[in-house]
This record gives sequence, structure tokens and C-alpha cells, in this order.
Amino acid sequence: MKKNLKKIYALALAIIFLLGTFAPLKTLAADSEVPAEGEEVELTEEELEAKRQAEIKAEWERQVKKYINKDPDQLTTAYLVGDYASGEILEEKNIDDLVAIASTTKILSIYVVLDEIKAGHISLDDKVYIDKEISRLGGSSYKLKEGEEIPVEDLIKAALIVSGNDATKALAKYVAGSEEAFVEKMKAKLEELNITNYQIINSSGLPNYNIDKQNMLTTRDLFYLSRAFIKDYPEMLKITSMKELVNLERDFKEENTNPLLGEFPQVDGLKTGYTGLAGRCLVATALVKGDGEKTKDLRLISITMGSNSDAARYVAAKKLLKKSLDTYVYESLSNPNTLIASIEDDKLDPKEVNIYPKEEFSLLRKKSDFTNSTNTIEELEPPLKAGQTVGTISYYLNGEEVFTTDLIIKQDVLEASILRKIQGLYASLYMSLFKIFNS
Repeated sequence: MKKNLKKIYALALAIIFLLGTFAPLKTLAADSEVPAEGEEVELTEEELEAKRQAEIKAEWERQVKKYINKDPDQLTTAYLVGDYASGEILEEKNIDDLVAIASTTKILSIYVVLDEIKAGHISLDDKVYIDKEISRLGGSSYKLKEGEEIPVEDLIKAALIVSGNDATKALAKYVAGSEEAFVEKMKAKLEELNITNYQIINSSGLPNYNIDKQNMLTTRDLFYLSRAFIKDYPEMLKITSMKELVNLERDFKEENTNPLLGEFPQVDGLKTGYTGLAGRCLVATALVKGDGEKTKDLRLISITMGSNSDAARYVAAKKLLKKSLDTYVYESLSNPNTLIASIEDDKLDPKEVNIYPKEEFSLLRKKSDFTNSTNTIEELEPPLKAGQTVGTISYYLNGEEVFTTDLIIKQDVLEASILRKIQGLYASLYMSLFKIFNS
């Protein structure tokens, strides 16, 4: 009996010990608000947003995967890659077909607005009144409200970064009094750029279903337009390279519509577009900085038109631009500051004369191409004047001559004095004897 009581007592102590051990775990579980089985977890707003973003990212990656093994030819109706500096077209497909350009129209619209600012007709600080028509405009939007007054500069940013149709039309009406009058200015700008094959009906690129028309250009002319826009207003690249547009006063925050921003560090613009007829379009530009000696800055403009989805456009544009960035380089072949030869002669004053190319010449080439040069230098007979030609140099690409220029000196060269000549003669004699006795 006593043994049984001892066993019962030991068992009771063990139970008490175990209860004491697990009590803190229960408390911890309660503090952590671990839900009971079958109970739904209530997420914070931050957690819900993180979950939503993860789902969006996963869906985007799934869409991209559908097209990743396809070529730009399969994903576009037209495309082009061109060199900004020379205007040379490097890659192309159907670039002379007239195609719907959707919101890439805004490159032209903002071009016209900037011309008006340059002419002093309006300023960046001008406030633009937002009327009912503008506030009701559909599609991509800056969410303008009737009665607001928005600075011209803010509307330009909204048009270029988030493709605000309302912002673009507000600028059009402010500049010209009506969108119809602004369209005439757009057409005049195209004619000024020698672009004659076009259809322009509005400032935004939205289709007009009442007349079954929308803005159209060839891809080649869209390239020429974009090139001129960057050339005349390079400061716009500071805007088109912004990853998002934030206006705290208007409680507005949206990402740039350009899908290649952040994908390539070289990309700093330019404009997207989409309508049912146009498909997904993108004008992108990227700058590769040169070293200032052997290579120069290379800016490419890449255009893809008519993709059937955002993911297809992204894949096509990314592949096309990456291929071009990997393929091409701007080489500085002839540089007036690059020393070609240094002639040393005791008959000359100065004794050492440096020789340089007269003209500058740079060449856009494939990285796999081969370049070289040959030169001919005349015997230097003083007196010679700075800038005088003393020879020629020719440059070759894959064995074919691409450029020839004179070789010049950059300082006057006189005949050395008699004393200098004698000193040179003795020095030459000494060296000859030294070689004989030390051979």
C-alpha cells in the first residue's frame, strides 16, 4: 500500500512539473496570437500589400515566361534600332509601314509645347485651368479634377512619365486654345522635320471611334521624331528617366510606364503607348558612356510596335536593346589631340616635334569589326608653321578605307642653331664610338 502511495505521489509531482514547463509555451502562443485550427489569419495593411505585390510579380513572371523564347520578329509588327548621333538605322522590320502610334504621340505633343516655351509664348510656371472635358478624359490619367490649376511643368511630367491623356490635352488647349488648333501645330512640326507621311487627329494618341481614326506614323519617322526631340530638348531625359511620379499635394503616386527603366542602367527614356489598334508600343533610348579617348558616347533609340501584351512588348524591347548594346561601339578613330608620332632631329628647333591628325573622326561599328590605320610622314624641312601639313593618315574598317586626313604639327619649327648642330654632331659621334668600344 505504501509503495502504491509513493507511486501515486511521484506521478502527481511529474504532472505538476510538466504543467509548469508547458505553461510559458501556452502564454507565448497566446501572446503571438497563433490562430486556432480553421481560424483565418488577419493580415495588416502592409502584409496585404506585400502579398498583393508578390502575386502581381508572380503573374508578371508567368506572362514573361510565355514569350521568353520568342524573337522580336514574332512579338512585334515593326521595330527599329537607330544610332542617335548619325541617324544610322542598325536593326529594322517594316519601318516604312504606316502604323498606329498610340501614346508615343506625346513625344510630338510635348515637343510642340516646349517650342512654345522656347518662343516665350508660355512658361513652365504658368497655371493651367482644368475644365470638365479634361477631367472626364479616359485612359492613362493624372487624375485631374475640374477647377484645379496645374503648372505647365507638372503637366509635362505627367504626360511623359505616366502618359496622362488629361495632362496632354490640358496643355494642348492652353497652348492653342483648342485641341483642333493644337493638332495643326503638331502637323506643322512634322512638316518642319520633313516628315510628310502621317495621320494626326489629337494630342494624346487616343482613338476617335466616331470617325474610326487614330494617330499614325511610320516607325522610321517615329525614330526621326524621337531623335530630333532628344537633340533639341535633352533636358527632358531627366524627366523620362524618373521611375515614378509623386505629387503629395495631389495624393498622386504612379510608376513610369517605361518597362525598361531599371532593367538597363543605360536606359533614360522615352515613351510607351497602347491602343487596341496600335498594340503595345515603346520608344526607348539608352546611353553608353565612352572613355573620352578610344570610345565616344553611344546613344541608341530602340522602337517596338504592335506587341499583343505588356509582357510581349517587354521581352521584344529588352532583347532588341540588349543585342544592340552588346553589338555596337562608337570608336574615336581620328582625334586631333591624339599623338601619332614624335620626330626627334638635331637639325630642328625644337629638337622633338609632335605630329597629330588634323580632323576628328568617329565610327559606329560592331565590336567584332577590325580597325587599323596607316600613315605617311614627310621629312621635316624647317622652317615650318604651326598647323602645317607634314603627312597623311588613313583609317580602315575590316580592310576598307573609311577616312583620310592630314597630319599636322601644332607649333612653329625652326632650323637649329650652329651650336646646337655641333653639339648634336659630337653627341652622335660619341654614341658611335661608345658602341664600337663596348661591342
